[in-house]
Amino acid sequence: MQFEGRPGAAQLRELDRRGIQAVGYVPENAVVVSAEDGARLDGLNLLRAGTLAPEAKISAQAALLGGEETLSSVVEFHRDTDPAQMRALATEIGLRIREHPDLLRHQLAVVARPEQLFELARWDEVAYIYPASDDIAAGRRVAACAGALTEFGAAGQLVALVGPGWERDSRGGAALQYHFGVLSAKLPAEQTRSELERAVQEWARHARLTCSPGTSATAARTLNFLFADGSHGDPFPFDGPSGTMAHTFYPSPPNPEPLAGDVHFDEDESWRIGADTDLYSVALHELGHALGLGHSDVPGTVMYPFYRRLTELTPEDKQALQTLYSAPEPSEPSVPVPPAEPLGLAITSPESATVTTSAETMTLTGTLRGGTGPLQLAWASDRGPAGAVTAAERWRAAGIPLSPGRNVLTVTATDAAAQQVVRSVTVSREEVPVRSAADTVAPTLTVQSPASANVLVTAASIHLRGTAGDNVGVAEVRWASSSGQAGVARGTVSWSVADLPLLVGTNTVIVRALDTAGNAAWRSLVITRR
Repeated sequence: MQFEGRPGAAQLRELDRRGIQAVGYVPENAVVVSAEDGARLDGLNLLRAGTLAPEAKISAQAALLGGEETLSSVVEFHRDTDPAQMRALATEIGLRIREHPDLLRHQLAVVARPEQLFELARWDEVAYIYPASDDIAAGRRVAACAGALTEFGAAGQLVALVGPGWERDSRGGAALQYHFGVLSAKLPAEQTRSELERAVQEWARHARLTCSPGTSATAARTLNFLFADGSHGDPFPFDGPSGTMAHTFYPSPPNPEPLAGDVHFDEDESWRIGADTDLYSVALHELGHALGLGHSDVPGTVMYPFYRRLTELTPEDKQALQTLYSAPEPSEPSVPVPPAEPLGLAITSPESATVTTSAETMTLTGTLRGGTGPLQLAWASDRGPAGAVTAAERWRAAGIPLSPGRNVLTVTATDAAAQQVVRSVTVSREEVPVRSAADTVAPTLTVQSPASANVLVTAASIHLRGTAGDNVGVAEVRWASSSGQAGVARGTVSWSVADLPLLVGTNTVIVRALDTAGNAAWRSLVITRR
């Protein structure tokens, strides 16, 4: 339904009174509605009302493939459609459904021929059909954006531009401000601000846009960043972990100030920097909505409706942005000046990329060089913890907590030119056996070679071997020499020490067997070397 002017709350209430439900927004001044045949439309100040033609509900990207090729596609249904009905319609036409747990409730991934997609698009329940990304087609993990919001509901995938964007000056540019509200408790505040500012400036450098810090969340033309959980003051509460990560309100119009352009993040998500769930990647996508862009049908772009780890806009994203705002002047660089030296990051300790330990924490050290300053350094664990590191030529991250089992620790370096380098190490934390306080029985220990406790030799080293036993189990067999050297024998039940070094003169060697409770048995040898 397209109205003569912008529909207001009174018109929406009248629609509801007539049993007509608004389910989405379409610019300009139009809403997608769900209504029974024969619903009364008189007196609503409508310019026109009707169903969408099937060809309008199929992405041009899918249509370009054409021919007899089988397509992997995402079918978006209207949000009030029952999932069982969605599947029934797809099955009836003969589409093959690709099950994918990360799609939204009103989405299906299908494999079909072009004529089958056209047949499916004839159904009113179908909102839009567009190409599936390689990740969706292969069943790999994805994270969906639920779509940016207006006071009339979400704008569907078919809407590429939601309104005219922010009001422009005579040169086709716009001046905006941004403000930081409540930030996440899961990330250092300074790093959070830096990542959000970096995402803002990535959009600004590809159009005639100026974005500067503001002083008030309610000021006009201000993008307010906010982390919150559950109900947080707008009509769209967050749904907890692994659900809607963020939502954004389009510019004014269609949204009123001061809500227009605001970006909200769900605090219940596991926010990270440089690792999934990556704050910069989600913010980069949501800021496209804050500037007036809808979702793209092109897989691999920032504005494709599934978040991706991208550091900069793709050509398709830049082109969409410049349909709303003028391109930067030639004198305004569209890319950062390359640094004199590329950003370099290395982890020097531990030396190996895979480590096994029984410790509860890990310390990482390394080096940092090059890049365009200022530099930022952060660590994150795939088990949840994250933190900042002082960016220095030789850096150190101490006290990183380890969970039992496999921990992937990632260090990310970022410079002011949006260069990013990531290094990681996998640490396996082994559980230390709990010692039994009731075990007071010491192990048994024998030395089989040499056969005597007093030995005269001329060699520079000696080979020891023997046996050990315990009522619970021998943990290890250790040796120590009066020369100051010590070590752990090879084996426990049958143990051996190869090439134990000897000084000229008298060498006293003590061999100890220990069990898991700390009980010990020992034997001493006096070895004289001539």
